[in-house]
Amino acid sequence: MHPNSLAFTLRIAHEMLRGEGVKAFVFEGWGFEKFVPRSTITKLFYRSGYCLIHNDSKITVFAPRDSDCGSPSALWPRIAHRRKTGCEKKPSGVVPRGRTWELLGTYSDLKATAGSLFFLSGIRQFMRSLSYWPARVSLRRNTISLRILKGREQRRKERLIGLDEVNRFYAELLHTPDVRTADERFLGFIDRSV
Repeated sequence: MHPNSLAFTLRIAHEMLRGEGVKAFVFEGWGFEKFVPRSTITKLFYRSGYCLIHNDSKITVFAPRDSDCGSPSALWPRIAHRRKTGCEKKPSGVVPRGRTWELLGTYSDLKATAGSLFFLSGIRQFMRSLSYWPARVSLRRNTISLRILKGREQRRKERLIGLDEVNRFYAELLHTPDVRTADERFLGFIDRSV
């Protein structure tokens, strides 16, 4: 989607998401990122009054900043500083505390979509785009993010099946207790003959 079209859509959606109840903008993919990278999309969401409350490889959720489900959310810009305790001790026995800078998110996210950053011109533009690069985030204190995580955990438990169940399924489907393929039978025959 063209950034101007997206900005218009977000403005209209923000009006539609007013009022009480669970309100969110949910999508499963970022689309073709050669010309519009996800950093630009995220920046448009934030400038339109949304905040990122959940993002992983399967689903992304933005909520209106002023809604009940808009907090807690991912903070921007993404490059943030924090105090980190060093593991080495000084001779006086005092543990040094140094300020480190970290880019929130994962290296694999950037590496997987590095092609979409190729067209950006200049280091300044590149760094600006990184500041709005959406992190993988699951905010367990956010009601929507918590529901997503609980639902996935429940479905994961329901879908756990072992090899015995798979073999029983194929035995019933094929009406035979021997569910090996012709190749597996042949290899078994060769193995016995050696």
